[in-house]
Amino acid sequence: EIRLQPSFRGSRVDIDFAISEGRKHRMENVEFSGNHAFSRQDLYLLIKSKTGSPYVPRQLSEDISRLQNFYWDNGYDDASVSYELSPGEQKSLLIKISERQLKKMGELIIIGASAPQKSLLKKRFPLRRGQPFSRNQLDAFRSEMENSAVFPEIRLSKIEKNQDTVDILVKVIPDRSRFYGFGIGWEERRGPRGTLEYQEKNLFNSISSVAATLQLGLNERRGILSIDTPYFFKNRITSSFKIWEENETYPSFQFNRWGLGATLVRKFSDKLYFLGSAKWYRTTLTELKIPEFSVDQLDKPFDTTALSLSFVNENRDDPFNPHNGHFLTAEMKLGLPVFEKDYTFLKLFWNYQRHYPFLREGTFSFSVKNGFSFGDMSITERFFAGGSHSFRGTRNDRLGPINLNTNEPEGGNIMLLFNMEITVPSLLIPMENLYYAFFADVGNIFSKSSDFNLNKMERDLGFGLKYRTPLGPIRLDFAFNLRKAAEQNFLIQIGIGNVY
Repeated sequence: EIRLQPSFRGSRVDIDFAISEGRKHRMENVEFSGNHAFSRQDLYLLIKSKTGSPYVPRQLSEDISRLQNFYWDNGYDDASVSYELSPGEQKSLLIKISERQLKKMGELIIIGASAPQKSLLKKRFPLRRGQPFSRNQLDAFRSEMENSAVFPEIRLSKIEKNQDTVDILVKVIPDRSRFYGFGIGWEERRGPRGTLEYQEKNLFNSISSVAATLQLGLNERRGILSIDTPYFFKNRITSSFKIWEENETYPSFQFNRWGLGATLVRKFSDKLYFLGSAKWYRTTLTELKIPEFSVDQLDKPFDTTALSLSFVNENRDDPFNPHNGHFLTAEMKLGLPVFEKDYTFLKLFWNYQRHYPFLREGTFSFSVKNGFSFGDMSITERFFAGGSHSFRGTRNDRLGPINLNTNEPEGGNIMLLFNMEITVPSLLIPMENLYYAFFADVGNIFSKSSDFNLNKMERDLGFGLKYRTPLGPIRLDFAFNLRKAAEQNFLIQIGIGNVY
């Protein structure tokens, strides 16, 4: 028995813990009865309440549940496990088992599914004919199917064919929903744009969904058609096959591109997953405001065949407005000379961010972005930074090398960028979700690895206002570039989302 005894001293209080230990209870011996299919030794290894160990009521309850699940997993679906415990300090434990009849899996009967969906259910069903029946594996199968994008409703029923065989009846209702969407938005580099979306689940009674997206803006257009499935060859790997066409405008160049690709996503937990993709795309530069270099030529298309591997570890408490936790992503992209117009390059990028609670409701955030690349690379593959989402001390994409003749950014093969920010609730303006931000950015873009120099890192300091929304903050930042010869020493940046 444990009691708290407070002693008050004005505005302070001392807490004393009064502990009454009582008598210590031990397990004197542990016995089993009614077990025929499994020996005492096998069952004794499954429990933690051992002879001579302390008697812990919660541990004993967990042992009984563990034994019950053990029998259910091994085909004894009607088995029951109970216990008797002697009084006194030295406990004698008798675990009573009623095994009853061993059950085996019989037929799997599926109703309501198309041929591809029925094939998936048979592939994912954990029990085969003649195997010991397991209700726990059946529950896990039901949970997996309910969480998939294929069946919003699934019902499982047991049909006892005879004393030792159980047939399973699976009734499903496939998801045939359709989704239409329209949106308007603004992106800092490209301005306003509109979006049209269409999605249909389980197209043609398959297990795949189709999605089409069209984006139109003043300086860009993009169309994407994708076929997605949560089960790649009936394995629990999410796959996406896409064909796309796009036209995009950047400060130094403009290009048209179309391509196709496949992406596989393997999720190991809610916070950890890997992505692998293979893409082929054809690019044509339609405008180039800096001299041509490497593979870049105006109006002459070039092809890229690329393999990518990505790793994502998400441990933030909120991906849109994080207050605590960390996030890590890393990507390797390899360009391969598969076809005549292909070029070889290697591109690596990683981003780490960490968030700490600061004072009462504030947050301290730190992030690092690092990328480097080698080989024959188009300007469309090079690193660019600058603007409200990377380095707030310059305008969009103007961090790093600037061409002296055209005054346009050239990008680079090396990027290193640090962002630090403290966010605290607004006190002068008592408005919910309004915060002050104080930040510092350090980093630069370098043309090639031999140009990398920590002494040439750009720096800025600033403050701003953030209004938090469920999809991330709306920001107004005031940044001071600390380099005397900077293009602008003071900038006002408007952003949506976090800089990190």
